[in-house]
Amino acid sequence: MIQSSRLWYIIVIFIISSSTTNNVSTAFQDIPLLLPRPSSSIGIKVASSNNNNNFCSTALLAKKFDITTEEEISTKNEDLDLLLSSLPLPPSSESNEDDESMRFIRDNIPIGIQNKWLRDSGFLRTAVEILTIVSLPSLTKIYKDAVPNMIQISNSNDSFLQRLFISNLLQEEQLDEEEITKNAFQTISYGDHSMQFIDLMENIIPKNNDDNEVIAFIHGGAWGSGQPWQYRLVAKPLLDMGYNVAIIGYRTYPDADVNGQVQDIQNALLYLIEKKNKNVTTIMGHSSGCHIGLLSLMNNQQKLLLSNIKAFVGISGVYDIVKHYDYESGRGVEEISPMKPACGNNNGTYFADYSPTRLLLSNDNNDSTLPNIDMLFVHGALDDVVSWYQTLELTQAIKVKQQKKTTANFDMKILPTVGHADTVLQLMFGGETRNYILDW
Repeated sequence: MIQSSRLWYIIVIFIISSSTTNNVSTAFQDIPLLLPRPSSSIGIKVASSNNNNNFCSTALLAKKFDITTEEEISTKNEDLDLLLSSLPLPPSSESNEDDESMRFIRDNIPIGIQNKWLRDSGFLRTAVEILTIVSLPSLTKIYKDAVPNMIQISNSNDSFLQRLFISNLLQEEQLDEEEITKNAFQTISYGDHSMQFIDLMENIIPKNNDDNEVIAFIHGGAWGSGQPWQYRLVAKPLLDMGYNVAIIGYRTYPDADVNGQVQDIQNALLYLIEKKNKNVTTIMGHSSGCHIGLLSLMNNQQKLLLSNIKAFVGISGVYDIVKHYDYESGRGVEEISPMKPACGNNNGTYFADYSPTRLLLSNDNNDSTLPNIDMLFVHGALDDVVSWYQTLELTQAIKVKQQKKTTANFDMKILPTVGHADTVLQLMFGGETRNYILDW
């Protein structure tokens, strides 16, 4: 007879699997069933019409957090009101059929099973990894260059596999000699844990003046899943531009909470700088990777790290854990999601302490500031995993807090027709997300 805990495993994986659509995006959007989809009540909403959509003016944001500001701040080269009126409301969670399966789990499976056996045991992480792998065939059917590009950047330039692959492409005239990205690939351990490693890809023939310059990418995965190989193709366009790229692996929940993950990111960056003599100039993250990446910079103790970093790029990021928990509670996933235990298990002080937006606007947290570096935040207006209001409110908070201090280049871009997974897929394979980031 099947033990009760195993029976619940089978039931949950069946529900999740049967609810997952045959969509290539599920491979790279942290398995959308397990993450919150924002409702129409997100943000500081003062109007419900798309034609009068002033959700988060600087004045309202300042008032909410007891901050005074003497001037209205708009996004770079754009009027904030015009921007908001031109974008759709976030997708409503009530209209998503996937929510029903998650509510079924919440209402019918004991909380102890959800916490101990599904979330805290690492079972959920394993399930997400399996579902990601299962969805890869659909990815390769849509993106024909996925496998060739993966082979090309994942092997040292002297490997038989890469030389054979490049030779075939040249013979078939699918690639010119000048178009070949010649890079060396290595996996570097920066800690004792198996998840503490870096996939480092370096150009054999750098195109920039600084051949040690590195862009570090931090993957997402809802704080509880994700591996560097899943995001390795993000490196391809950056390698083509002559940059070296490091995809950072870190301990996901239950092996580490957010404090441990932030420490991992800082240790990995410092390892590249100190041990590998790399000039890490840019941190880039996607989804929850933005969250821990930004927290990694909000620490004035890391002088060596901050002296190297010149830019931060956040893609579809989470920056307010308090609101993100509200989304999860509304959808019935608050007990199965890794976010709650990873961020302190408390929807009060702890969640606020892990929220960059709130930290920036807290009068009690003078040390929680961002370095004066270039920053770009990109989000899709059709994102049904993380509301684009997360990015909007963070950027407005930064401007309220640092409007008289910063001289750095700062920009926000909300892409009207782009979803959560689309941003990272477009960075890998081409699209307006890649175009905007590379042009920036």
